Amino acid sequence: MSLSATLQVILNPLASGGAWRARAGQGVVAPYIVFTFAGSPNDNVIDGPPTAQNTRLQVDIYATTSAEADSITAAVVAAMQAAADAKDFGCWSINSPRDEPDPDTRLFRVIAEFSIWT
Repeated sequence: MSLSATLQVILNPLASGGAWRARAGQGVVAPYIVFTFAGSPNDNVIDGPPTAQNTRLQVDIYATTSAEADSITAAVVAAMQAAADAKDFGCWSINSPRDEPDPDTRLFRVIAEFSIWT
């Protein structure tokens, strides 16, 4: 299964509006999750291609209240840790989640970032 498909399985049940890659579907009602792959350098080695790939992942949680956003954020962090514990992939939080309110939708938005190794 691809990393995108694995993340879909992990994140989708955490918000009633589901989890979406890159952008939410039209008409989706909050709360929902959007995950985005951010560029990461390749760690090339002299004797061939790298044996592991590092991907920086941004997870945006959109909710109607700050409490709902915080609850879903905690669930995302726990689910990512559980996936790492299950050896689905290596996963480390890059920094603590941060608030980024969305002025267009007027939703509460929390961003969590992870470093994933596959």
